[in-house]
Amino acid sequence: MTSPENPSSPAPSPSVRPWPTSTPPAASKIKPPEPPPPAPTEPVAPVPYRLAPPQGGLDLATAPTSEVVRRLLAVVAVEGPIHIEEAARRVAEGAGSKRLGARVQGAVDEAQAEAIEQGSIRLQGGFLWPSELTRPVVRDRAQLPSALRKPELLPPEEIEAAICSLVASSLGIPAFDLPAATCRLLGFPRLNDEIRTRVDDAVARLIEAKVLQTRGEHLVIESPAPDDPNPLRHPLPPSGTLER
Repeated sequence: MTSPENPSSPAPSPSVRPWPTSTPPAASKIKPPEPPPPAPTEPVAPVPYRLAPPQGGLDLATAPTSEVVRRLLAVVAVEGPIHIEEAARRVAEGAGSKRLGARVQGAVDEAQAEAIEQGSIRLQGGFLWPSELTRPVVRDRAQLPSALRKPELLPPEEIEAAICSLVASSLGIPAFDLPAATCRLLGFPRLNDEIRTRVDDAVARLIEAKVLQTRGEHLVIESPAPDDPNPLRHPLPPSGTLER
């Protein structure tokens, strides 16, 4: 007689088939998402152009040269870089002279030569600079009398600084738009051929100096090396500060 199955015996286990697995890609092959490009910022705000205040009536033609030098240095300290002829006019007007006659011009010329020789100021491309100033602040001339808003009174280095501010803040700007934008930043109400020419010449100098480069129809700032001595390739200082 066949004995019945033992009810306590375990039931046979069904064969277990493992779930299919896939080998994850190597971690080195996983590319993290690229960060979004930096957002454009506002260009460095220009500071209002400041005129040197009058310094009191004086007969410049007979005054000691040292006094004329002192007045000239005061003008350059406020308005430098300033065109050499405009600096002479400002000294004369500040002394109460209604016109820049030959004798007054001679006194100012002598003062300019002495101040330059002393190293108190320097003459650079027809403009007088404070000796310690290496880079001009971008200045807004919108509130100046129209007689003082002349393209020939714009220091080339200030035009270059305005261009670099616009290009850096926009992360690149179409070359066609740059003259009008530079004109507005410097406080000129409208773009004319002379300003356009000066901006185009400044752009050419900056490209030749490898401060700017072209990418298609846009202008961008060249990436500087950490020890690059050219300040225009580095972020611009806050408005109103001077690099000395």
